[in-house]
Amino acid sequence: MSSQNTGSNHIVVGVVPGQDPALYQAATRLARELGDTLAIVYADVSNAAEPQRPNAQAVIDAFPDKVPLIDNPLNEQWERSEKELLKEISSHMDGTGVVWRFMHVAEEPVPALARLAARLDARCIAVGTREPGAGPRLRELLGGSVASGLSHKQSIPVLVVPLAPREDLELPHD
Repeated sequence: MSSQNTGSNHIVVGVVPGQDPALYQAATRLARELGDTLAIVYADVSNAAEPQRPNAQAVIDAFPDKVPLIDNPLNEQWERSEKELLKEISSHMDGTGVVWRFMHVAEEPVPALARLAARLDARCIAVGTREPGAGPRLRELLGGSVASGLSHKQSIPVLVVPLAPREDLELPHD
């Protein structure tokens, strides 16, 4: 006899504007197979130092029984950013048959994703690898890798989805 999940389990997915679709595809596939809900989170580090923006703890405190679909925007720029990202996410998620929620928080990604995953008792956290190029490499050197930061501090699995796999690498043969 098998039990059927009603979608009450969560997978936390850390995204950024312009996110490579590979992360959405991998998280959607996993959520569909497990019957989980995706909690899609954009941790907006550019606003993390501004105390009037909602951070992950504020979201948890304000919504103790559920993950909000969208936090209340606090100014035009925040609202515009949130609407644009929600439109982008919807373009990847609509029609997938997976239940998902979106949160936009002003906080560093590692603590925000970890805190929300703990609050939701999430099954795992999914993030993408950094994009190729000097800009993302410099940001990673200065701020550290989100995937690395999460994988060293979590008691739940961290799914790291390769966003720019190198096809020129030769894999060992059996």
